[in-house]
Amino acid sequence: MTILTHPLWPLPIWGALQVRNRLLMRRLLEAGDTGDLIARVAGWRVLEKGIEVDLHTQFQQGDDCAWESVVTFYYRGRFGSPTQHGTGLGAAPISPVIDDHSTNTEEWCINGSDRWSLRYPYW
Repeated sequence: MTILTHPLWPLPIWGALQVRNRLLMRRLLEAGDTGDLIARVAGWRVLEKGIEVDLHTQFQQGDDCAWESVVTFYYRGRFGSPTQHGTGLGAAPISPVIDDHSTNTEEWCINGSDRWSLRYPYW
């Protein structure tokens, strides 16, 4: 959120729609673990009706990457043609892939039927 709300970020936060999350935990993190949280823009793609921006984040402990994610945000609007932006300026033409050689993976898909129900009372 710090990147998306920074005064130098060229797109307003209220126009951001989070459209994809890819998260990978390579090992369990313990309370009190220290390390470096590194976030960067990994690429963007100008689309017909907007632009997608990928943020790649890693939790590094020395040379070890314990956790990483790629979160894609979509902004509606006109941003020129793909030949004027994106790849022409060095941006990746596709969203980054997180390599995972593990066989232990989970995937969560949310169907649209139960998003607004209250499952746990507040008391």
